[in-house]
Amino acid sequence: MSALEQQLIERIRQMDEKSKQRVLEFIDQDQSAQPKKQGYAALEEVRRLAKLYAQPRQDHQPGAVELIHEAREERLNALLGD
Repeated sequence: MSALEQQLIERIRQMDEKSKQRVLEFIDQDQSAQPKKQGYAALEEVRRLAKLYAQPRQDHQPGAVELIHEAREERLNALLGD
């Protein structure tokens, strides 16, 4: 058991019943709000990443398929005289 846990236990033992009940209610409220907070944080991270990937990149390296399409387009333009 950590020193912090030991301190908490000692202080709770010194409290009256009404104070213990308030502490318990506070802990219950905090724990019930925790998943919601984590969910919002995860949603914000997804939104941040979506914005990041939606922005055009200056350092974009074309893949093989993109290069083939570009070469095909240039060859067609050359054949058609454009």
